[in-house]
Amino acid sequence: MILTPFAAATSISTFSDGSSEVVVEFKDGVNTVNTTEGGFSVPSDETITAASIDISTNPVIMSGNTRVGVESGLPIWDPVLNNQATTYDDISNFTYQDENGAPTPLSFSSESFITDFESGTSGFSNVSGLGIGQDHDVTGDPLTWQYGQKSARLGTAGPDSCASGEMCWGTTFEDDDYTDDSTDANENTNNPFYFEMTSPSVFLDPNLNDTYLRFSSWHSLRKNVMPNGDLTFSDCAYVKIASSATGNFGTTTFYDHLQFTIPYSTGISPSNGFFLRQDTPPTANLISSDCLGIPSNNYGLAGSSTSSTNQNGWAQLAANLAPYLGTHVKIKFVLESTDTEQPISWGDKSGWFIDDFQIGESYASEGEMTVTNVQAPTEFSDKQPNGFGLLFVDSFEPGDSTISIDIKDATSSQYITVDGAQLKDLQGPVIELWGIDVDSHPMISIVFKFSSDALGVSTPSLYGYNVGTRVGNTFVDIDNVRDLNTANGEWVFTNASNETNMVKLDSDDLLGYFSNPIYGVIFSDMDRCNLYNATITSSNLVNSTNLSNGTYVEFENPIFDFEFTLGLNESCTIADVWLDLFFGHHPSDLSIDVAGDGVIDWGLIEPAQGDFGRQNKFWAGEVNGISEASDDEKLELDVIAGNVTGGFFLLPKGSYVDSFDFLISDSTLNSLNISYDYAVDLIFTSNLSASCGKVYDSDDIYFSELSSTIPCMDSLNTVLSSSTAPVFKTDQFGVEWMRIAIKFSQPDQNGNGFITVSEMDAIYTFKHTLDETTGFDSMLREFVASESQSSQSSEIFIPMITTSSRGGGVKLDNLSITTAPGYDSSLAWLSDKEGLYPSGELYEIETTHEVQASTGSTFSSAQLRFSSVAGDVIFVYDPNTGFSEIGDSNNLLTLSQTSSTAVPFGSDGKEITWRFTVNGEWDDTEEVSIFSETVAANGVIGMLGGITIDPSTG
Repeated sequence: MILTPFAAATSISTFSDGSSEVVVEFKDGVNTVNTTEGGFSVPSDETITAASIDISTNPVIMSGNTRVGVESGLPIWDPVLNNQATTYDDISNFTYQDENGAPTPLSFSSESFITDFESGTSGFSNVSGLGIGQDHDVTGDPLTWQYGQKSARLGTAGPDSCASGEMCWGTTFEDDDYTDDSTDANENTNNPFYFEMTSPSVFLDPNLNDTYLRFSSWHSLRKNVMPNGDLTFSDCAYVKIASSATGNFGTTTFYDHLQFTIPYSTGISPSNGFFLRQDTPPTANLISSDCLGIPSNNYGLAGSSTSSTNQNGWAQLAANLAPYLGTHVKIKFVLESTDTEQPISWGDKSGWFIDDFQIGESYASEGEMTVTNVQAPTEFSDKQPNGFGLLFVDSFEPGDSTISIDIKDATSSQYITVDGAQLKDLQGPVIELWGIDVDSHPMISIVFKFSSDALGVSTPSLYGYNVGTRVGNTFVDIDNVRDLNTANGEWVFTNASNETNMVKLDSDDLLGYFSNPIYGVIFSDMDRCNLYNATITSSNLVNSTNLSNGTYVEFENPIFDFEFTLGLNESCTIADVWLDLFFGHHPSDLSIDVAGDGVIDWGLIEPAQGDFGRQNKFWAGEVNGISEASDDEKLELDVIAGNVTGGFFLLPKGSYVDSFDFLISDSTLNSLNISYDYAVDLIFTSNLSASCGKVYDSDDIYFSELSSTIPCMDSLNTVLSSSTAPVFKTDQFGVEWMRIAIKFSQPDQNGNGFITVSEMDAIYTFKHTLDETTGFDSMLREFVASESQSSQSSEIFIPMITTSSRGGGVKLDNLSITTAPGYDSSLAWLSDKEGLYPSGELYEIETTHEVQASTGSTFSSAQLRFSSVAGDVIFVYDPNTGFSEIGDSNNLLTLSQTSSTAVPFGSDGKEITWRFTVNGEWDDTEEVSIFSETVAANGVIGMLGGITIDPSTG
């Protein structure tokens, strides 16, 4: 300990901006080197007697959002009005605004009328005329066409699924026999009835390129058995058409029979789903005269559409509308139940289902819309630390239609590559854009690639997109909200017992695991609802977290996945629900250059050390004292020992792990006699480990999914905090590192066994102190000595140059600098040479050394120190022993002890002339710093004189 009892010491605890702590932030596209923050000033005429500063993990935690959506009312899709912000491969294939010019969801345009029924009934309506007792005996539903979600029904009636997507029309969804449902009051037969449904009015443009009606059809109708066992058909199904020059249709409008165009129909054929109707008594393989709606010698639907060549039963039927061009038409779908007395064949009699209705040409199969010149926010505070954040695609993709994404450089139009992979053919709704190098790609283009389904009847619809960190539910993806009461993209909730009051947003449906940790969230847009319960859970959280509208909530631990649940407790309407996710970003290859001399004085620069605050690498061995890294490791079980230990990783001793995970994959570990496939342990020392759980199958699994993850992490933190825990290595900057291993055990392995570990991710907090033990005070004294020679100011500013290859943050605090006057030294370069050369010349340097009485100490010795990349050489003068050299094991310099002199100076000080030569072993270096040091009896080293030799040549 150095004591300075008499001199008036100066204490410095604030940085140059007046704060007691500084958080240095790095952001992609802005800075990888920070030269302005973290610096501080010290007196130019005082000696630094003590110095320390803490370096702590402090990830940049931020959110952000830029929204482009149809709700804005702006011409977001129209290139003419948005200054070419959007471009198209063929704009004629798209529709993007209504008749008033307001933006609509971007989708494929149709030549006339197309619907897959995924967004609603599309204007179709049931017009079945009901008589007494005409209802389904199974459900009590009226005998009408029904619109619904086939896959969600509990009944077995009809096809297994709709022809495309989830929604379609059918005569019944839960009753597989429509023939036993219609009776009169006396239970008599011969009570026929009709299932009837009409389309909306459609104008048939005379210039239609495709004049056909097409739709998907599934039917299973009553079959009658003749005495010889042959089948005949009394029940039938068919389509009718009405036309109008004005588009006005009334209840008495006459409908003509519309003949199917069999050559253009697929899935069924004559005598195989299509049957001929004739005015004859029941005849094998014909529709009898009991069917009244089909003219004689015309084909209709009868029997079943399911066959060995059409096993799902769905057919595509066609009818020619050319005779009706230039008029408005409505199509009527009719199923006749004749209720005759003929014997009925056993089998399914679910009725008729239709889907994928189309007049005119199909949608385009593919098309592209590109949003050009997307750039990061201009304000530093709004920029993401890395890349562009998240892309949230707000869309509805019914059936087999899709939107895929390409990300290109806006200038070169080339695909952007991240981690060796091109950003192309990406699928939403959330796409991570963190890895884009903003320096190389300051502006990007987002290519939305639209694809319809195989029939060209389903089109994706793009309602908007978000760039930043916001995800949510806008209630436009109807497939995810079919159990809610939605209208016009809003959730209209009525607080009734039979209505669903809950909606969920699961990261598995958005992306899966996020690549950056989430530290907090803001849940928003609940202004119209006051009574609700909003919670979020995660595999990294022990308990669920309650959320309030517009309030930031910080999680107890960083998370990578979540499930958000919103339950309403009052009637209200919600347009959308948003989650602003606050992601944490940790710096990579972090280094600190104290005083800006180009020498790294502290850092995490070895590959296996990972990011500062986030270990994302496995240790792969030491090469020349450097810890090398790998992203994964394949381990082979030692069958004799019944285990394998590997997957080593490093963590700083004294750190605290908030979140820990890794992926276990490609396992072939198993046993014939033991119930589990393998057990997982963490190995801390040769005799200390923690059991983390057992795995019972070969499926890939994350560590966080194991049964004993939490106690295992508790053990890990206990060991890291223990002062007696063994240190694997101490790096060049004084950070002590522990090495932890993963152990897999299967004592009854069935043959050879392998397993792979990857995706290491340990989020930790850590603080390291730079002080006298790491030479922090010497670094500062050297800089002050060099600068004070030329400075006229009373203070010397000492910069802290921080560098990171990745966006993130680091905190500097607990700055403590103590300086004291009275420890004086100076240096004068007396040689006429600019540099040091092994020429035999005798170099001269004159220094003065004095310790003032005010310090309470006295002069003890003087030192002249040469500092370069080759190391330090020190000349010493001690009044008792004279001149000497220390630290010159390579014989770089020779001090002439006979010609060097020391004479009195000031009050009990010395003026010393150092004479020396440069030896042949001297390895030429770009610069050498030379310092005059006054050593006081109390141990203080005064260093106020210095010079840097930096010759322009040689």
